[in-house]
Amino acid sequence: MPSRALTLIALKPEVVHPAKDYWVAGRLLFYVLPDGSEASTDLNCIDWQRTTDLNAERGVRVTLRTTPTQF
Repeated sequence: MPSRALTLIALKPEVVHPAKDYWVAGRLLFYVLPDGSEASTDLNCIDWQRTTDLNAERGVRVTLRTTPTQF
């Protein structure tokens, strides 16, 4: 089974985190890093245009959801 592509989350200013999974809860985006640790950030701290562009270049679609994806 091929591994799922990582989604790149671009934060302001100039920080990018790779995420195995991500979801929205309230005003926060939670995400799971490649090592399995979980992080979160306020939705206003995300550079949405850069996030979309970085992922589109790699053929990865950014879709916000309210629950984690089951691997």
